[in-house]
Amino acid sequence: MKKILGLGFTIMYLLCNTTQSAYAAEDLKVVTSEEIDSGLLTKSQNSKAANESNPDVQLNKIENREIIIKGKVSVQDLESIGLEQIETTNLADSDSLLYKVKIPNQLNYEATLGNVKELLGVEFAEPNYRIEPTATPNDYYYANQWYLPEVNVPNAWNSFSFKNEIKVAVIDSGVDASHPDLAGKVLKGYDFVNNDTNPTDDNGHGTSVAGIIAAISNNSTGVAGVNQNVKIIPIKISDSKGEATVENAVKGIHYAIQQDADIINMSYGSLYFSEIENEALWNAFDQGITLIAAAGNDKSSESFYPASYTPVISVSSTNKAKNLSSFSNRGDGIDVAAPGEEMYTLHLNKGYSVKDGTSFSAPVVSGIASLLKSKDPTLSPMKVEWALGLGASNGKWKPDTGYGIVDAYRSLQTSYPSLEKDISPEPEGAFDIGSNKSLSEKLDHPYDVDVYYFKVSDLTTVNIRMNGFSTDIDMYADLYKKEGTSYKNVKYIDNNGFGEAENDSITASAGEYYLVVSDFYSHWSATPYNISVDQQKVTLSSPSSNMLSGTYTKAFDVHLKTNSIGNIVYTLDGTTPSATNGVVYKSPLPIYETTKIKAATIYGSKVSEISTFNYELNSIQIPTISLPTGHSHPIARVIIRGDKIGLYKKNANNTYTLNRYLTKGEQIRVYGVLGHQYHVGGAYYIRHQDDQTTPFIGRALIKKQTALLDSNGKISRILQVGEAIRVYSYDKQSFQVGGGYTIKVDNNTKYLIGYVKPKRNITLYKPEGTKHSTLKAGNLYYVSKISDGKIDLGNGYYVKDNKNDLEFVKN
Repeated sequence: MKKILGLGFTIMYLLCNTTQSAYAAEDLKVVTSEEIDSGLLTKSQNSKAANESNPDVQLNKIENREIIIKGKVSVQDLESIGLEQIETTNLADSDSLLYKVKIPNQLNYEATLGNVKELLGVEFAEPNYRIEPTATPNDYYYANQWYLPEVNVPNAWNSFSFKNEIKVAVIDSGVDASHPDLAGKVLKGYDFVNNDTNPTDDNGHGTSVAGIIAAISNNSTGVAGVNQNVKIIPIKISDSKGEATVENAVKGIHYAIQQDADIINMSYGSLYFSEIENEALWNAFDQGITLIAAAGNDKSSESFYPASYTPVISVSSTNKAKNLSSFSNRGDGIDVAAPGEEMYTLHLNKGYSVKDGTSFSAPVVSGIASLLKSKDPTLSPMKVEWALGLGASNGKWKPDTGYGIVDAYRSLQTSYPSLEKDISPEPEGAFDIGSNKSLSEKLDHPYDVDVYYFKVSDLTTVNIRMNGFSTDIDMYADLYKKEGTSYKNVKYIDNNGFGEAENDSITASAGEYYLVVSDFYSHWSATPYNISVDQQKVTLSSPSSNMLSGTYTKAFDVHLKTNSIGNIVYTLDGTTPSATNGVVYKSPLPIYETTKIKAATIYGSKVSEISTFNYELNSIQIPTISLPTGHSHPIARVIIRGDKIGLYKKNANNTYTLNRYLTKGEQIRVYGVLGHQYHVGGAYYIRHQDDQTTPFIGRALIKKQTALLDSNGKISRILQVGEAIRVYSYDKQSFQVGGGYTIKVDNNTKYLIGYVKPKRNITLYKPEGTKHSTLKAGNLYYVSKISDGKIDLGNGYYVKDNKNDLEFVKN
């Protein structure tokens, strides 16, 4: 079997020669400790087929334009999107329901299927594909059952006692219970084709499968089944032509669970993954049912379902020469092999036939599995699979035949290796690889999961190495970080194939980590693997700039870079950049005036040393501006470019007292200009001095990509959406942004002098003075200008200039 999980369209055939496949990987998820303990990590790994695309829906393969749905859905919701002939079935062992609906011809099938998947209560929705037969008889009345001694069944009969009766569910075309060689062997079953309790076989395939498992021996007629103390649960999902639907197959699996089956034999399959079928099989596995399926007859190494689902034992076919059959599927997903050519077995109407196909290899293995369960009914599905592999012919896993041709006698006398020192599969018992650094360990049995723990105290590079294992192991791992009571997947490690080392590195923040190691195909090996985890503390490098600090006479762009992981965060207001303060650097910073940049490299909460870059533009051309007076909100800023620039307080007698000297590079809010004085709030003023104090009156917010033009009118660069460029003055044609550079005034830009934040809900008025809407308290709104008691928010829409209602936030 193969570890897979995903959503995809589903098709099932009785081992037909199809060449189509479907698979889509599910995103890794955050899981709870309980989910890990219950084995979710074993069930939910990504398949190497994750990049295969889903095929188009094949309408000619779908029964009557139907889809099947699992969940609890409102019939009214289904009818509301135009679905017809809605049928609802209670699944035998599930609280969910199974719905079958028809998509009318006038609706697009795929689009409607997509709409169904979005309905409330839908767990899965898939096309109801037909199932088709493939196994064909070649000769009748061939008396030599060569395959029984080939798999050492007679020796097993003579050496062990099989006291416990075992139930094998045969999901197929039904079973001919009247056949003399099945007298008393067939239990109550169900016919999902005709929806009744009479699963009579009118095709022959299911009877042939059942005969290999359970035909009566020592009755002086016919053939002998593998196990004489077994009962067959007949589950009919295909009609007389061998045609069936995935709907009936899923119902059959649930029915087998309800009937307390010990083993389910599935001699059908396809290249299509079905989430509904996969879930049903996991449910059966979790309830202790051994699952066995035919690998397929397409001479292919593609994934074949249900054999390729994780909990299913996949069986390929061999011939009398002990070689893989020419028709058999092969590849990395095979678990074991069994004879599948010239298989003498039962047929309808008290008859017998000789058949070929993996359809008949699977029941050989099901029969031997039933012997194991009959000898020891406490065996779990994992131990049944382990015994089959340990007793098989190869001694180790190999492509195409897995662990080899099964051997009933050797499997029955197998002593399971001790698991006393096996690494725990649960986080609570995880091995502390962080303290031990390295370890040699084995994947001891099917579904073996080894969980390792390590702790990271600071930002660290973690190097994970897994090597030394044999060529029958395809190692992979999932790395989880504990977050509260949950575990978040941070890395899936599977870079190479069989026998190849798996090495990977991550940058990890402080916390507790769990490395979950397994084999991609749930194989095991007597050869140990080596695992090591090394940690190296990460040092973040400070950002560097393409421009050195200094004095310049022309505008330029600053490019920042860092030689370590993390984002560059910068500030322009003199504050220190941190994880919570500053702007993430994404594009070059245009420098048109004297500017101080502080920048740091930040990863998570870790911050590098601060880099500071000072750029002074003393000779830069600044446009001449004039500003109004008498405003209660700042309408500009003054930039201090020189030393010994004073902040003065105006006295009652119109004299001025020096309050303090301002620092070069400071930016002070301006509420108005009176002559050569900037009013900067209250009774405080700054005297304008050419080349020493420069006001900017707002910003040009770039709404769409637009050009920055140089003093000759040529394009210097393209400004990006979201940039907010300082404006020193503007007319109706252009913004002057310093250094002779301009931006065209048009619909690509929006002028703003700042923002206001209403302290309460206030009215926004239309230009003509009528109410337009209400601005909500606490929100920020652009301000385009302030005049005549109105704060213009753009296009003439305004709020009344009342300082008790509004807070002016920035400009």
